[in-house]
Amino acid sequence: MSNTALDEILEFHWMMDMLQTVDVGIVVLNSNFEIKVMEWLRGSA
Repeated sequence: MSNTALDEILEFHWMMDMLQTVDVGIVVLNSNFEIKVMEWLRGSA
């Protein structure tokens, strides 16, 4: 396996690890100044 292919595999695994540990969502402040948190992706970690 060439170094380029190995580097690509390692980078892919690193990105997958990052996605598993990161929570993605948005925080919304409505007209009553109430905070709403909308979460659409949650890592398994």
